[in-house]
Amino acid sequence: MKKIIGIFICMLLMIPVLSTTVIANPEPIIEIGDIRGRTTLFYGAILIFEIKNSGDADAKDVIWNFAIKHPIIKKFNLSHDFTIDLIKAGDIKKLTVGLSWWGRFELTITAYIPGGTPVSKTVNGFSIFIFIIIFPK
Repeated sequence: MKKIIGIFICMLLMIPVLSTTVIANPEPIIEIGDIRGRTTLFYGAILIFEIKNSGDADAKDVIWNFAIKHPIIKKFNLSHDFTIDLIKAGDIKKLTVGLSWWGRFELTITAYIPGGTPVSKTVNGFSIFIFIIIFPK
């Protein structure tokens, strides 16, 4: 009987040791989803894209950049930074940008958290006023 009680006590003492796990600090992971173009009657050509937080923590003050380049006329190159206050863990922000462009373009979307590594996605397309085509890769 003493052996059984001794084994039982040893098992009870080992449970906290075996069940202890190391929990890493949860961090946000920023990703850029699909970039699509759409033609609308009232707004003209618009670009639709997603910024995802696939991490375990909320992403605060996410900075994203929209940069569009004309392959020939360098004066037409545009770039602008924007900020998203909060993207919750596992959430997706769908963003739209109106585009009035003529000809081919290269579009790069970049997103990052201050102090983090930037993530980028680039697509090529063609637009004539309200019509837009994003070329598949």
